[in-house]
Amino acid sequence: MRNAGVMPAERTETAEGNEVMLATHVLGPHLLASSLRPKFADGTRVIWAGREL
Repeated sequence: MRNAGVMPAERTETAEGNEVMLATHVLGPHLLASSLRPKFADGTRVIWAGREL
């Protein structure tokens, strides 16, 4: 399970030009799951969970 969150006061971008919030909440978890996929056993599922404040 992974858990990350960020809510910057102002719009900021990563060195790659992505919005920090998008990079933290969407792109980072997708990249992590994609990178680990070859190590997963057949039938392994990745589940994204979130919560509303």
